[in-house]
Amino acid sequence: MVERPPGAEPNADWFNENAIGICLVGNGEKRGFTEAQIRELKELLVELQHACGIPDSAVFMHSDLSEVASPGRFFPIASVESWLRD
Repeated sequence: MVERPPGAEPNADWFNENAIGICLVGNGEKRGFTEAQIRELKELLVELQHACGIPDSAVFMHSDLSEVASPGRFFPIASVESWLRD
């Protein structure tokens, strides 16, 4: 894993070259995602973390890195955070 320099501001070029982005089809600002989408997201996230050695501290929401609404107000951020604490 290529680490971002300490204190470095989020930089789209760095993330595009060194990160894995996961996109769910839908609009989390208009409605929630399906239970199946969230279940598959969890399975994929756990698998990628294990296979690629990604620590919990390196998992971000799109809105953590850029001034966007994504993943949206209906996205279950608390659930994702609970998976990362397990």
